[in-house]
Amino acid sequence: MTYWTQKLPKYLRIGPYGLAATAIITLSVLFRTILVVFHFPEINSDEGKMGIEAMHIAFQGQHPIYIYDQPYLGVLEAYIAAPIFRLFGVSDITLRMGMIILFALFMITMYWLASLLYSKRLALVTLVLLSFATTDMLIQQLRAVGGAVELIFFGALGLDSGNRALGAYPGPAVCAVQRAVDSRFLLSRVAFTCHPLFATGFA
Repeated sequence: MTYWTQKLPKYLRIGPYGLAATAIITLSVLFRTILVVFHFPEINSDEGKMGIEAMHIAFQGQHPIYIYDQPYLGVLEAYIAAPIFRLFGVSDITLRMGMIILFALFMITMYWLASLLYSKRLALVTLVLLSFATTDMLIQQLRAVGGAVELIFFGALGLDSGNRALGAYPGPAVCAVQRAVDSRFLLSRVAFTCHPLFATGFA
């Protein structure tokens, strides 16, 4: 409890780098939101299956684990979209709101990771570079077909949590390494249900 009492004010305090990061992330998320509102990219059958699963979760009380006919991709996007469907109705826009949320979380995690490993200045440069994307990259980031954005988000989160576990707590090095391994193991169990590539990424 004492540890968090000491660390919480530090996490809540936002300096100039934090404000700059917030602005960059906000603009990049706003840009992708505008694209979604204008129905970019066009919806396809794979995205339709994710929408059907989200409707089954939201309105029929079902709890699927994998995409229909694709028992190797998880349905995290459907679980995120389900409450949005309940609140705002069913559409391609509400389905893709989950993708925007995951992308925002990815950007935040990358800022934390780059700040931890390098510097806050380089973390801002990283955010600027990640804000830009080609058309193909935007399609992967915005189309709810399972696995794409989760792959980069959980990958960055695994690296960040592992590195923070190594240095966050005082004590023997063996204990710190064990905490890092435990955090990555727990995260990998969730990530693996989204995409089989996590089996190698967290090994």
